[in-house]
Amino acid sequence: MSTRATYTIHNEELRPQTYYIHHDGYEAGAKSYFQEMVDYEGPGSNQDRFIKANIGATFTYGREAHGDTEYHYDLSVTGLVTMQESEGFTEDGPRDWVTIKTIDLDKWLEEVNNG
Repeated sequence: MSTRATYTIHNEELRPQTYYIHHDGYEAGAKSYFQEMVDYEGPGSNQDRFIKANIGATFTYGREAHGDTEYHYDLSVTGLVTMQESEGFTEDGPRDWVTIKTIDLDKWLEEVNNG
């Protein structure tokens, strides 16, 4: 079963960019995508590193672009990740988004590596 998610990454110099990944959008899967971004050994912004490090990621215009998206992750310029979950779907897409938590990216990734 696919767990669809979108990932918005903010940049001080550019507009925010949103990516869509069709599977593993639950929290543990999303952590692995952000870890790939951090570990990517190439130049560029977090936006560049996310798309290059995650082969399944595609550009999209926003979290509402895919009506069956279950999770959304928003990485701020200051390094905070806000995790949101859809509260069901209508013909036009997700009904409402509920914030699950907001956490510092580095702290969140430490939880992956230590627990």
